[in-house]
Amino acid sequence: MLLRSLLAERVEQAWKTGEVAGPGGAAARASLGHDTAGLHRYLNAGTVVATTPHASANVFFPRADSHVHAARMARADPGVFQVRAVLTHATLSDLRWRPYAWWLAPSGSLEKFVFQSRNKSRKHVTVHACAPIDARQDVDRVPVAYREAWQWAGAASNLAWSSMILAAAQERLGGVAEPGRTLFVPLQWLVEVAAAWLGAGDPGLRAGLRDRERTLDGATGRLVEGGTGGQPFLYDNATNLLLLGLFTDIVVGGAKMAGYWPDLATDAATGVAEHVTAPRFQLKPPTSWAQTNPPAEILAGQLSAAGIPYSLGMAQTALGAPLL
Repeated sequence: MLLRSLLAERVEQAWKTGEVAGPGGAAARASLGHDTAGLHRYLNAGTVVATTPHASANVFFPRADSHVHAARMARADPGVFQVRAVLTHATLSDLRWRPYAWWLAPSGSLEKFVFQSRNKSRKHVTVHACAPIDARQDVDRVPVAYREAWQWAGAASNLAWSSMILAAAQERLGGVAEPGRTLFVPLQWLVEVAAAWLGAGDPGLRAGLRDRERTLDGATGRLVEGGTGGQPFLYDNATNLLLLGLFTDIVVGGAKMAGYWPDLATDAATGVAEHVTAPRFQLKPPTSWAQTNPPAEILAGQLSAAGIPYSLGMAQTALGAPLL
């Protein structure tokens, strides 16, 4: 409960200092679950379910099935609260980021919509260090239901926040993020809060984590491996995932993750496992939502030809209604 409270305080701090920035006021804040009511529900939830962290502004199948499964858990039990940890250290060269092909045309056919180029000269720069989207660009091509979030995203502090706002809008409109019961947070906030807590409880532990720390170089926007004595932006993958246990109870993921989940406590930094109870891992259902609700034949052909997977945003836009 203490760590949840510290995370809620970190969320409050971000809005007070303008870290998130952007217009929208209470509505924008509530869309991310950062409002007072949302944080209260998080603090008092019976079970907190996280989906494995991701970076994309667009949640593609089959990974999106984890989010669908978590939403079904929340629908079945009012005491369940969802957490989406977003990777802001991804770079534009990361194919999983996919800053394109977000929307469908009104006709229901695929329409590529490039709102951020993958500049090779900045291929190792984190999205946290990139400028936000230009919301003035092609706004008439954005579906009406998403235009308000598009404006909020354009006024965010950086591209990572733009994408988080768009992902939240996509999931909320798709019925996958339960209103008032889903919290979107950048992974580095979990790391920041956890590092301070672990270091305060055991000063030697922070030193033991140094070689697993990744800090952000403000001048270049790139990650620096190994401890520099500054605030860690994140840790190695095993430690990052293990730290989810400080803030959540269950992590929902896919088959690939199930293969290495049992080894997290062993692989994580020495001493961390003694302070953290690893969250329970739950494999997503083997049957994909996209398999049982495939895109229209004409769209399926276009997606195949373009090499672009089906996504929650496309599914919701095509259906014109929530997925669940």
